[in-house]
Amino acid sequence: ILPTDPNDLEFIDAVTRLEEASGLAINTNKETHSLTTLKMYLTYFDSLVKLEGAIRLKNGGLLTKIDKTGKVIQKSLQQIQTLATAEQNMLLIDLRSQFVLGITLYFLFIIAVSFKLSSTLTKGIKKLSQNVKSFVESNYKITANYNDFKGQDEIAQLAKNLKLLEDEIVIHFSNYKTKVKERAKKILTQKAAIESKQSEIKQKNKDILASIRYARKIQDTILPKPIALDELLPKHFILYKPKDIVSGDFYWVKQAQQKVFIAVCDCTGHGVPGAFMSIIGNNFLNHAVNVKKMVEPNEILQFLDTEMSNALSQSDNNQHNYPTKIRLNDGMDIALISIDYKTKELNFSGAQRPLIMIRNNQITEIKGDRSPIGGHITSAKNNFHLHRFNIEKDDQFYLFTDGYADQFGGPNNKKFKHRYTKQLLHSNHQKTIKEQGIIIQETHELWKGQNEQ
Repeated sequence: ILPTDPNDLEFIDAVTRLEEASGLAINTNKETHSLTTLKMYLTYFDSLVKLEGAIRLKNGGLLTKIDKTGKVIQKSLQQIQTLATAEQNMLLIDLRSQFVLGITLYFLFIIAVSFKLSSTLTKGIKKLSQNVKSFVESNYKITANYNDFKGQDEIAQLAKNLKLLEDEIVIHFSNYKTKVKERAKKILTQKAAIESKQSEIKQKNKDILASIRYARKIQDTILPKPIALDELLPKHFILYKPKDIVSGDFYWVKQAQQKVFIAVCDCTGHGVPGAFMSIIGNNFLNHAVNVKKMVEPNEILQFLDTEMSNALSQSDNNQHNYPTKIRLNDGMDIALISIDYKTKELNFSGAQRPLIMIRNNQITEIKGDRSPIGGHITSAKNNFHLHRFNIEKDDQFYLFTDGYADQFGGPNNKKFKHRYTKQLLHSNHQKTIKEQGIIIQETHELWKGQNEQ
């Protein structure tokens, strides 16, 4: 499109460019402008018609050829792309096959090498195991042959170490056997000495037990004979259960001065010491009624206290200056009664032991004095009290030591206690005397159970 003003510089410049392009001279006068322009348009129109005929879309024009050529090119490109894709797939398949084959060959190689190494290691280890087994079967005396293992690999090093270990074991085992033999010889010597001592001890124990059993026979001789007891006490029972072969507890019955004397005594200690004390106490009782002709229980206890204190402290007084009223450990608790069947009188005196009397279904405890027999220097004397009773029909009297009440047992493993002893006597006093004895013994055994007496 040209500017409308022919004098315009842009118009002049545009016409000049048009003339150069078309090879025409354009008149710029207003009168000829329109004609010139029309001619130029016609020229361009003819050019356009020729150009359209050259590139028309129908009848084989340029565009049609270009379109056909494009389709051919597109088809060729598709074929090329298809061939390229197929070739790429073939290459991928081929590469994949080669990769799988390579991996398979690699693993087969690894397996073959591993099998070879494993076979070599297994063979070496098996050989080492046989060597160790041979060494053990030889009782650690003969070391195996490790010359077949050479080189610097792990099996060779292991064989070398096992050889060193076996050599050390042989040395130590040999030393150990030597020490064991020496120790066994020493033990046999000690065993012989121990057996000799045991034999000696057994013999001494046998002799001691024989002596103690014989002492029991001697002690039994001081106890009243059953026939004499039945004559003096037609209705009575006795529960006498020594803890050991010989006992510190004893009972004493004697008829003298038209009276029957009955005592239950508990000497200090058990076993042999108590038995010796019982012999001393029995002798002093016999001396009091047979030689001294004493009749009152308190006088007899006073005599026993003085004589026993003198006897037990005599050797000590020769060496020490004891002050008065020093208590010694040796002594005796006693409950003593005298019965006069003509006057129907019973007298009682006790040293730390009571008398139980049941009369008219009532139980009464007459306590003894709190001082024992002996156990002090002679200048400190005791005064024992005398208790007198007129005997009535069906009266029952019980004398006992503390062993019965002190027995541990029962559901709570406690002492039987003195009050239960009284209850037991009272609850069964209407039974016969023999039945009472059986019940009291059975009660003691049941209460004791598995406990020591």
